[in-house]
Amino acid sequence: FKQAQIAEQLGSTDIAIEQYKKAIDIEDEYRDQFRQIYPERDDIVSRLGNEKYLFAIKRLKELSEKPDL
Repeated sequence: FKQAQIAEQLGSTDIAIEQYKKAIDIEDEYRDQFRQIYPERDDIVSRLGNEKYLFAIKRLKELSEKPDL
């Protein structure tokens, strides 16, 4: 996640997209595993945090839709 933000600051959109994808994939896998281990829990303990997770999804969508200059 942090690498994606740094890549964005440096203007490296392709790297930012790649890093946001990785952060989302890691978080999705973690959440799936958490649900398997603790099926009775409604609230998921997150490695990334829900706010950053949702931000990563939003930024990935925005950056992916952005036309290349």
